[in-house]
This record gives sequence, C-alpha cells and structure tokens, in this order.
Amino acid sequence: MASQIRPGLYLLEVEHSHLLLDLDDSKTANGTAVQTYESKFDNVNQKWQVVSAGNDEYLILANKAGTYVTAPKQDTYEITGNLISPTDKHARWKFVEVGNGAYYIYSVAFPKSVFDVQRSGKNNKTSVLAYPARSSDNANQQWRLKPTQ
Repeated sequence: MASQIRPGLYLLEVEHSHLLLDLDDSKTANGTAVQTYESKFDNVNQKWQVVSAGNDEYLILANKAGTYVTAPKQDTYEITGNLISPTDKHARWKFVEVGNGAYYIYSVAFPKSVFDVQRSGKNNKTSVLAYPARSSDNANQQWRLKPTQ
C-alpha cells in the first residue's frame, strides 16, 4: 500500500551505504545520470522536490535542474533525469513504507520495480536502476527521506 509523503525538499539516502541520490552535476540534458554519491554539505545535486501528483503518486524533481527522475523505457535499466511531461507514467513514483523508517520507491511505469542501487554498489557514481523489488537482501532498494532546505 502506498504511503502519504509530505511534499517538500528532501535528500534521499539509500539504506545499505548511506549515500545520497545525486543528479550528475545538476545537468538539464535528457538522460542525465541519477546516481549515488557521498553527502556533500549543501550539495545542490542531491536536493529533490517531492510533489504529489494525485492517486498516491509522486513526482521527484531535481531542485536545481528542474528535471524529473524518470524510469527507463525498459525495466531493469538506469533511472535518469529528464525534461518530460509530469503526466508521463515514467515520471511518477509511489512510496511504500518498509517499516524501519525507509521506503521502497516504486515506478508507476513498471509497478513491480523500485529504485535499486546497481549491484548494491557503495561507490560514488553508482547507477540507480528501476529493478524488481526483492523480499530479502534489499537494503540497496530502501530509501530514507531527509528534509532539507
């Protein structure tokens, strides 16, 4: 069941490595990498607007670039930043509580897939995929929303 998230500005931290979701250099070009990166004080590449789109669906926008976190055209591929219509299902996400204060972030375009740090990587610039949710060994699919300014 989808969770209600308060709209606002957040850092998104993955549970397994505590790295943050990061838009590569806050580029505005379509297809810009969405990756994990160590926390850097007040890093604009790591600030995300989470906005309700109705129906328990949310848009996740890079605060500086204004691009939407977008599911790939095929499941199990990389999530990217794109200038895309907010009505496109690839730009819409659902948050489902894990139970430990973290969330799975499900793709509306691929309802069985979530944000997934590729191969559970713990290095900067590791890709984030839309990948089928796993029932165990899945800390790389769990994300904490940390309010920021």
